[in-house]
Amino acid sequence: MIEGGVPKNYFLDTYYASKLGMDPTSSNRGNLVWSSGERERLAMFAQLQRGLFITQFLDGNSNSATGDFSLGVKGFYVEKGQIVHPVSEVNVAANQVECWRSLAEIGNDPRKYSSNLAPTLRFANVQCSGTA
Repeated sequence: MIEGGVPKNYFLDTYYASKLGMDPTSSNRGNLVWSSGERERLAMFAQLQRGLFITQFLDGNSNSATGDFSLGVKGFYVEKGQIVHPVSEVNVAANQVECWRSLAEIGNDPRKYSSNLAPTLRFANVQCSGTA
């Protein structure tokens, strides 16, 4: 769907595909398979001086006209390559296009029993607020 931070395809059901004069693809992300990266999650952590490992997205909002979004997240605070402690009530705010452009690494660890085989993704310079 996205290659090098650039959208290459879209989720289009038959209704919207016909309106846009395009071929239908899928109406949702439930059957995505990501390309695999080189390293697994813990090896990716090893290079982090400071970061947030997000394990759950909570409620939030998104502006489809501008791409700006803000989401509550849960996860773990990572420092010097080690998980330090759990975090919750953290907010992540970014722009969808800029966020995907800041994709720094894709892991090789997709959840094998999920309908969306997404591996660990590492993004650079994403704005977070909350208490670490």
